[in-house]
Amino acid sequence: MLLPGVLEMIVILITIYAVGSELKYGTSRHLLKTAGGSVEKALLGKLLPYNIIFTVLGITLELLLFHWLKYPLKGHIGWMFLDILLLVSASEAIGLFVVELFPVLRLAVSVGAIISVLGFSLAGFSLPVEAMPPYVQGFSAIFPLRHYYLIHVQETIWGSGFAGWWKESVHLLLFLFLPFTLIGRLGHAYKYQDYERN
Repeated sequence: MLLPGVLEMIVILITIYAVGSELKYGTSRHLLKTAGGSVEKALLGKLLPYNIIFTVLGITLELLLFHWLKYPLKGHIGWMFLDILLLVSASEAIGLFVVELFPVLRLAVSVGAIISVLGFSLAGFSLPVEAMPPYVQGFSAIFPLRHYYLIHVQETIWGSGFAGWWKESVHLLLFLFLPFTLIGRLGHAYKYQDYERN
């Protein structure tokens, strides 16, 4: 779980930097103009290549673990590929949401780093979440790495297939709707550039 956790951290931080640097360096208006004035198209065009690159990196990671290093896998590796795609997409959504919430790059990167580190602590692979206090157990659900871990366990140890972890995949998909809650705020920041850049 250490390697997927590092991947999640990298995805969140690079997403924040890729989107936030447009504000820091004052290039967001040009990006919006290129996208025909649509912040949604601008973000899709900016983040889709990153999504593809990180998903390929994650699939390579899964192949490294389960094919080359012969880690035990009771289920199917194709489900693990889907799991990594969901993790990468959910992590990008978290990074984008952080930039929307804090459209100042240095603050957004700091918050993204905190979220990434907490994801490690609350995923449940070093200390079972069930052994944590009840309020912390509920708090762990807001981190994509926790849901990735639950899918990982169900597929690698039990080989349960989609029927065993479909709820966790729904949780990861719900993260994709998070950026839409504040997309207007980022669009305003991109258009007017009225946030500090330092």
